[in-house]
Amino acid sequence: MKKPTKAALLSLFVFPGTGHLLLKKYQRGLIWIGVTAALLIFLIKNIMKMAEKVIGDMDVSQGAIDINQIADAATQASLNVNPWVSVANWVVLIIWVVAAIDAYRIAKGKKIFIKNLP
Repeated sequence: MKKPTKAALLSLFVFPGTGHLLLKKYQRGLIWIGVTAALLIFLIKNIMKMAEKVIGDMDVSQGAIDINQIADAATQASLNVNPWVSVANWVVLIIWVVAAIDAYRIAKGKKIFIKNLP
């Protein structure tokens, strides 16, 4: 497999920035990894808050949990989601794709998106 393809696939299917590490663009790769990891941590924290709210809203005093009860609690929790969660979802998706394209372009020796980074 050619290096540009391998770098792009690593960034696309493993984690953004891993293709840059293959290309020995360590600073650039670590920036992609760091930003993506920070956004994913933000998203996971919000998902955990929502899951805790769903569990807290369910009435388990009768012993069995009804699937409709879970659906209702999840619906109520989703109405109160932090609006930045949706933005963060889109940013992670965009970063994932742009990092793969960036790794491919660097490996091909073409112009890169961010010129000041090594």
